[in-house]
Amino acid sequence: MTARWERSLASPGEGVSQLVLCIDGQVVGWSGFGAPRDEVGDGVGEIHAINLSPAYWSRGLGSLLFAQSVRELAAMGYREAYLWVADGNARAVAFYERHGWHVDGVTQDDAGFTPPLRELRVVCPVLTPS
Repeated sequence: MTARWERSLASPGEGVSQLVLCIDGQVVGWSGFGAPRDEVGDGVGEIHAINLSPAYWSRGLGSLLFAQSVRELAAMGYREAYLWVADGNARAVAFYERHGWHVDGVTQDDAGFTPPLRELRVVCPVLTPS
């Protein structure tokens, strides 16, 4: 799995950017965002992933990483954005809602997991660069 992450971080893909959050030389958080992987309208970007080591939760670092990811999406020219979150991950949904995003009722099953993981779409209808 480490090798897969190293490849992903080294080569994120066309139209995708990444941020890495380091503390004392150790990676504690990461986000990937940019061109959407789904068929969506023009001007809609995606936060592909955002992860923070649980040891650093509830310190404001996730909010900083998320806010910077959103600013970067807006700077890329996206006017709206979405992300996918695991169904049942109430902590993550509450985090996104605190930032003004909301679950819109669209779901998908991610076949990359066995069994497939049900995901909820979380959207932000208006990105504002700040």
